[in-house]
Amino acid sequence: QFFAALQTGVDDPSSLTNRELILSQSESITRRFIEVDRQLDSQNQATNARIESSVNDANQMAGLVAVLNDKIRLAISRGDAANELQDHRDALILSISEKIGVTVQTGTGSSDINLFVGNGQPLVVGGTASKLTLQQGDPDVNNVDIFIEVGGKKITVGDQIRNGEIGGMLDFKNEILLPTWRELGRLAIVFADTVNQKQVKRL
Repeated sequence: QFFAALQTGVDDPSSLTNRELILSQSESITRRFIEVDRQLDSQNQATNARIESSVNDANQMAGLVAVLNDKIRLAISRGDAANELQDHRDALILSISEKIGVTVQTGTGSSDINLFVGNGQPLVVGGTASKLTLQQGDPDVNNVDIFIEVGGKKITVGDQIRNGEIGGMLDFKNEILLPTWRELGRLAIVFADTVNQKQVKRL
């Protein structure tokens, strides 16, 4: 419709109606770019919020697994039954895996179960749970990165997470949402620049 309006203006450049039509279609296509940009921004914010929620859930469950490791170890040392505690721990580990994907390691000669994320970063070791944190991307502030705090140090693991809900949402952001958003921006710049150059040449 925009190019059709331009063609109409070229056919009869003295027509005020044709000029108004060009302006109207220009405003319309501008609004469309803005609308799509807002939709992608909204999707990005919603995805970031879901990632943050899943990270918080994973942290909470990892803390419980660490507590259960201690309780199970103590129960076994006393000769008490630990089946219920172990079942609870297994259920939590399954839920964590659905959130972020973990490598499970059973302690040799121990009742502990240790959990690792990414390329082997410790999430739970014995009775200690590390903390996952979310941080705004740099230099792309629309992105997010995930870190794990181990021994007072922050280690990035976001680019290593491929499984679970968090891995799926990160893949969606990095492979579909953000590239589409960037392409929209490039398209808007090229479109505006090309149209402006054509108008300058005509002048």
